[in-house]
Amino acid sequence: MRPCSTYPTSGISNGQEAIDQVRKFNPDLIVMDISMPVMNGIDATRQIRLQGLETKIVILSMHNSEETVRLALDTGADACLDKTSSVEKLRDTIFALLSYPPKTQDQSP
Repeated sequence: MRPCSTYPTSGISNGQEAIDQVRKFNPDLIVMDISMPVMNGIDATRQIRLQGLETKIVILSMHNSEETVRLALDTGADACLDKTSSVEKLRDTIFALLSYPPKTQDQSP
C-alpha cells in the first residue's frame, strides 16, 4: 500500500476535481461527498469507473436512505456511509476495502 502522505487530503471541492485527482495520483482509496458542486459524487464515481480506474471509493452522504446507498453502489462506489457514521465505522470500512485489519483493543501499538 502506498503511503497516504503522497496524496492530497484536502482542497478538492467538486466532483470534476475528484476525477482529475484520481487520474493524476491513482490513489488506493478516496472518500467523497455525494453533494458537491459542478459534479456530484454519484456522477464523479460513474466517470471514474467508466475510465476504468480501480480506486476504491467511499461515498459520504447526509441522505440516509436505502435508495441513496443502492444508487451509490450501483454506480460503482465500494461503500456508502451516512455522514453521521462514527469515525470507527469509517476507519473499519477503509481498512476492509484495503484489506488492512483494523486494530483492536487487544493489539498493542
